[in-house]
Amino acid sequence: MDYTVWLIAAIALIVLEFAMPGFVVVFFGFAALVVAFLTWIGLISSSGVQLTIFAVLSVASLVTLRRTFQRWFTGTSQDENVAQDERLIGQEVVIVDDFVNGRGKVELNGVKWHAKASKKLKAGQSARIVSRDSTQLVVE
Repeated sequence: MDYTVWLIAAIALIVLEFAMPGFVVVFFGFAALVVAFLTWIGLISSSGVQLTIFAVLSVASLVTLRRTFQRWFTGTSQDENVAQDERLIGQEVVIVDDFVNGRGKVELNGVKWHAKASKKLKAGQSARIVSRDSTQLVVE
Protein backbone atom coordinates (compact mmCIF):
# COMPACT_ATOMS: atom_id res chain seq x y z
CA MET A 1 0.00 0.00 0.00
CA ASP A 2 1.08 3.54 -0.67
CA TYR A 3 2.12 5.72 2.27
CA THR A 4 -0.71 8.19 1.52
CA VAL A 5 -3.28 5.52 2.40
CA TRP A 6 -1.63 5.07 5.78
CA LEU A 7 -1.34 8.82 6.26
CA ILE A 8 -5.04 9.36 5.53
CA ALA A 9 -5.91 6.47 7.84
CA ALA A 10 -3.71 7.94 10.59
CA ILE A 11 -5.33 11.37 10.35
CA ALA A 12 -8.82 9.87 10.27
CA LEU A 13 -8.16 7.67 13.31
CA ILE A 14 -6.62 10.49 15.35
CA VAL A 15 -9.53 12.81 14.49
CA LEU A 16 -11.98 10.01 15.31
CA GLU A 17 -10.55 9.89 18.84
CA PHE A 18 -12.01 13.35 19.46
CA ALA A 19 -15.46 12.07 18.52
CA MET A 20 -15.14 8.89 20.61
CA PRO A 21 -12.96 9.71 23.60
CA GLY A 22 -11.54 6.85 25.58
CA PHE A 23 -7.92 6.70 24.43
CA VAL A 24 -8.25 3.67 22.18
CA VAL A 25 -8.53 4.80 18.56
CA VAL A 26 -5.65 7.27 18.85
CA PHE A 27 -3.14 4.43 19.29
CA PHE A 28 -4.24 2.90 15.98
CA GLY A 29 -3.78 6.37 14.44
CA PHE A 30 -0.25 6.66 15.79
CA ALA A 31 0.59 3.17 14.51
CA ALA A 32 -0.75 4.10 11.06
CA LEU A 33 1.38 7.26 11.17
CA VAL A 34 4.51 5.22 11.92
CA VAL A 35 3.71 2.78 9.09
CA ALA A 36 3.12 5.74 6.73
CA PHE A 37 6.53 7.16 7.65
CA LEU A 38 8.33 3.81 7.28
CA THR A 39 6.65 3.28 3.92
CA TRP A 40 7.47 6.82 2.76
CA ILE A 41 11.20 6.47 3.55
CA GLY A 42 11.27 3.08 1.82
CA LEU A 43 11.96 0.77 4.76
CA ILE A 44 8.86 -1.31 4.08
CA SER A 45 6.91 -1.85 0.89
CA SER A 46 5.07 -5.16 1.31
CA SER A 47 1.42 -4.85 2.34
CA GLY A 48 1.78 -7.88 4.61
CA VAL A 49 4.69 -6.32 6.50
CA GLN A 50 2.85 -2.99 6.70
CA LEU A 51 -0.22 -4.65 8.20
CA THR A 52 1.90 -6.69 10.62
CA ILE A 53 3.79 -3.62 11.85
CA PHE A 54 0.51 -1.71 12.15
CA ALA A 55 -1.09 -4.48 14.22
CA VAL A 56 1.93 -4.96 16.50
CA LEU A 57 2.41 -1.22 17.09
CA SER A 58 -1.31 -0.67 17.70
CA VAL A 59 -1.64 -3.40 20.29
CA ALA A 60 1.72 -2.69 21.95
CA SER A 61 1.06 1.03 22.31
CA LEU A 62 -2.50 0.45 23.47
CA VAL A 63 -1.41 -2.00 26.16
CA THR A 64 1.63 -0.04 27.36
CA LEU A 65 0.60 3.61 27.01
CA ARG A 66 -3.18 3.85 27.44
CA ARG A 67 -3.20 4.04 31.24
CA THR A 68 -0.48 6.72 31.25
CA PHE A 69 -2.31 8.81 28.65
CA GLN A 70 -5.55 8.54 30.60
CA ARG A 71 -3.87 9.86 33.75
CA TRP A 72 -2.39 12.78 31.81
CA PHE A 73 -5.56 13.81 30.01
CA THR A 74 -8.37 13.14 32.45
CA GLY A 75 -9.24 15.20 35.51
CA THR A 76 -9.20 14.12 39.10
CA SER A 77 -12.02 11.98 40.33
CA GLN A 78 -14.49 13.03 42.97
CA ASP A 79 -12.83 10.58 45.38
CA GLU A 80 -9.49 12.38 45.05
CA ASN A 81 -11.17 15.74 45.76
CA VAL A 82 -12.84 14.30 48.86
CA ALA A 83 -9.50 12.95 50.10
CA GLN A 84 -7.94 16.39 49.62
CA ASP A 85 -10.77 18.00 51.60
CA GLU A 86 -10.30 15.47 54.40
CA ARG A 87 -6.62 16.45 54.69
CA LEU A 88 -7.63 20.09 55.17
CA ILE A 89 -10.16 19.44 57.94
CA GLY A 90 -8.75 20.08 61.39
CA GLN A 91 -5.75 22.08 60.22
CA GLU A 92 -5.07 25.37 61.96
CA VAL A 93 -5.20 28.62 60.00
CA VAL A 94 -4.31 32.19 60.87
CA ILE A 95 -6.90 34.90 60.31
CA VAL A 96 -5.44 37.47 57.87
CA ASP A 97 -8.35 39.96 57.71
CA ASP A 98 -11.11 40.61 60.22
CA PHE A 99 -14.25 38.68 59.31
CA VAL A 100 -17.10 40.94 58.21
CA ASN A 101 -20.57 39.43 57.80
CA GLY A 102 -19.06 35.99 58.36
CA ARG A 103 -16.46 36.30 55.61
CA GLY A 104 -12.73 37.00 55.62
CA LYS A 105 -9.33 35.70 54.63
CA VAL A 106 -7.15 33.09 56.29
CA GLU A 107 -3.69 31.74 55.66
CA LEU A 108 -2.84 28.05 55.44
CA ASN A 109 0.73 26.94 54.72
CA GLY A 110 1.59 30.34 53.26
CA VAL A 111 -1.46 30.44 50.98
CA LYS A 112 -4.32 32.89 51.51
CA TRP A 113 -7.85 31.52 51.22
CA HIS A 114 -11.27 33.10 51.31
CA ALA A 115 -13.09 31.78 54.32
CA LYS A 116 -16.38 31.96 56.12
CA ALA A 117 -17.29 31.47 59.75
CA SER A 118 -20.37 31.66 61.94
CA LYS A 119 -18.66 33.87 64.54
CA LYS A 120 -16.60 37.05 64.37
CA LEU A 121 -12.90 36.43 63.97
CA LYS A 122 -10.14 39.03 64.20
CA ALA A 123 -6.86 39.28 62.29
CA GLY A 124 -4.05 37.39 64.03
CA GLN A 125 -6.35 34.86 65.70
CA SER A 126 -6.16 31.15 64.96
CA ALA A 127 -9.01 28.98 63.77
CA ARG A 128 -9.56 25.42 62.62
CA ILE A 129 -10.88 24.27 59.26
CA VAL A 130 -14.16 22.38 59.59
CA SER A 131 -14.93 21.96 55.86
CA ARG A 132 -14.45 23.40 52.41
CA ASP A 133 -17.16 24.97 50.29
CA SER A 134 -15.90 25.16 46.70
CA THR A 135 -12.94 27.56 46.91
CA GLN A 136 -13.74 28.81 50.42
CA LEU A 137 -12.70 27.28 53.68
CA VAL A 138 -15.22 27.07 56.51
CA VAL A 139 -13.51 27.79 59.83
CA GLU A 140 -14.43 28.10 63.48
